[in-house]
Amino acid sequence: MHLDLTTLLTAAGLSSAALAVALLSSWILFRNEKHLLVWAIGLAAIITSIVLYNSGDGYPTLLRLPAMVLLVVGFVAIDCGSSLFCARRLSWRLPCAIGVVGVVAVTLLFMEGLSGLATACANAAVAILMLLTGWRFWVHRHEALLGMGAIAMLYGATALSFVACAAVLFIEGPAILTARPSSWAEEFNAVASIVGLTSIGAISFALMQFRTSQQHRRASLTDPLTQLPNRRALTDNFLEAPAAPGTCLILFDLDHFKQVNDRYGHAAGDLVLVHFAGILAQHVPDGAIAARLGGEEFGIMIRNAAAPQAHALGEAVRRTLALTPVSNEGETIAATVTAGFAIASDGKETGVTLFSRADRALYEAKRAGRNRVLGAQPELVRTIGGLSETA
Repeated sequence: MHLDLTTLLTAAGLSSAALAVALLSSWILFRNEKHLLVWAIGLAAIITSIVLYNSGDGYPTLLRLPAMVLLVVGFVAIDCGSSLFCARRLSWRLPCAIGVVGVVAVTLLFMEGLSGLATACANAAVAILMLLTGWRFWVHRHEALLGMGAIAMLYGATALSFVACAAVLFIEGPAILTARPSSWAEEFNAVASIVGLTSIGAISFALMQFRTSQQHRRASLTDPLTQLPNRRALTDNFLEAPAAPGTCLILFDLDHFKQVNDRYGHAAGDLVLVHFAGILAQHVPDGAIAARLGGEEFGIMIRNAAAPQAHALGEAVRRTLALTPVSNEGETIAATVTAGFAIASDGKETGVTLFSRADRALYEAKRAGRNRVLGAQPELVRTIGGLSETA
């Protein structure tokens, strides 16, 4: 069945306009999401291109040249916005280079009167830009396999429709157009553009919602001051479940932290907390979790740990803090930390009991004079007076 190409192009323009309005409205609400604005600008250029392409009779250069230029420019902006969305940074050099080459070729060919070849070059440039955009989503599909993968394939399929338009014009001609080209490729391109733009827009909004929910979840599991995971992140799916044998919990408590706040102020106390969080992050082994549990309390959870390893880690953290005082407005703040740890010996112990035993070891270390690491029974590794011994 022969399709009315003008109607299809009008539908593509309306679909693009609706998507542009939605993107612009979203950007007004979320100004930090700059890819929304860049996408909206790109769609505005594409919509203007469709209006110019659909206007007038014949194939006048005055209308068709800016239409082709704006089409290329629009997809350059779409790719730039996609780089912001996928990689969270603007990658503009490659799409702009492709766009400049495409625009120059289209302009020169139109000026020579070769409007058919100029239109084919515009379609080819757009196809390359769409393939580049699809590739961006494909390499970042680890974030959301189904959504990002689907967008990549939609960009690829739509790019093929532009390739078809370019191929028909290059192979079948004519080199000089006296009317808008009409072929199966043009109809395929119009339908693919409508379906592609609508689907890409819908999936993109779903991905943005998914990303927002993930950001909220990460925020709920992160301590805002130290940027370490918080207590919930450490204990989620841990406290009530049986602790695997070898699971180790080390609890740290900064010594006399209230005195730091009282003497130097809460801002200085925050500096000490951030400093200690950095020390934990430096020493935490791969696969372990370091977290701020609240106030001046921190913890590290390690899997498959032995008592000497846990003790050595606690000692390394303790010594580093003792040897690196915090500088605050010309004053030096010396801080120390006390630690207690416990290790699950069988599959019957829960996270609750492991936490309780580590907390008791921490309490015993405080009673023994602070600034030391103490293992809970039956781990048997203890530190007394700065020396470790086996109980």
